[in-house]
This record gives sequence, structure tokens and C-alpha cells, in this order.
Amino acid sequence: SDVCSSDLLGTSELFEEGSGIYYFWPDEILAQSANITEVSFVSIKHTEMQERYATATIKEDMTDTTKSDTGSVLAWLEPGEVVEVEGTETQQYKMYVASEGTTFFPSDSSGMFSMFMSATEINFDNVNTRDVTDMMFMFMYCMNLTELDVSNFDTSNVENMMGVFG
Repeated sequence: SDVCSSDLLGTSELFEEGSGIYYFWPDEILAQSANITEVSFVSIKHTEMQERYATATIKEDMTDTTKSDTGSVLAWLEPGEVVEVEGTETQQYKMYVASEGTTFFPSDSSGMFSMFMSATEINFDNVNTRDVTDMMFMFMYCMNLTELDVSNFDTSNVENMMGVFG
């Protein structure tokens, strides 16, 4: 398997104490959460990941800095369509979260995608949720998601699934 325990998503600085979207995604990405239409967790070679990351204007290195042997986990937004929202032209984005192996979700993943109101697609092909214990409100306010494949989620350790789908 391509699973590397070194590819952990999130850092101690991003999670701090508490849970939810405000402790997970960095400010620049969080500021655009309502304009993100697609989220993809991808496994790509380090050189391609660095190239795509370098050209992005909204980006964050989400490598788990609490571990000395971690692989890189990088997140960035790529421009999508420009749409009119309430009379204003608004840039939409596609978000990529990339690692060279599988990206592990942190134990507290509550509210991770809440407020991604424009998201129509979230691709979880490259994630491992085996260490997750809290998924409370994970997809709250994801009003435009009409389909979501979570068949590869390992929920055996999840203790809190309250309102996971809003």
C-alpha cells in the first residue's frame, strides 16, 4: 500500500485547542471557503507538487511539524470560474491537498468542511481516517454537495458523528 504514516494532515499550530474549521484551515484558505467548488486530496510526485504549489497565490504548507519524519502536505487553491453572486463577480476556486502518499486526517476532524458552501465535489481518494475520533459537523453547510463518496472512510474509532452531514 502507498500509506505513509509520515503524511499527516494538519499541524499543532493549525489545530491549537478546540476543533472545527477555524482551527484547521489556514486563514488565507479559510477566507475563500465559501468560494471553493471542488476539493481534491491527491497523491503526486514531490516535484510536481512543489511546482503547482509555487505558482499558487493562495497556499499553505500543512506538514505536521510536530513529527521529525513527516512528508510534505501542501494545500493550494487554483482559480476556477468567475460567477456572479448577488450582483458581484466572484472568483471560485478548486482546492488541492497533496502529499506523496496518503494523507491522514487528524483525530479531531470536526467541522473540517463546514462552511464550504459552494463545494459541489470533495474527492477523498487519497485519505486515511483511521485515527479520527470526532467527525461532528464535518460537512455542515455544504449545501451544494449532492453526492459524497465516503466509502473509504474508516470510522471504527469515531466516537462523535453528531450532525456529520449537517
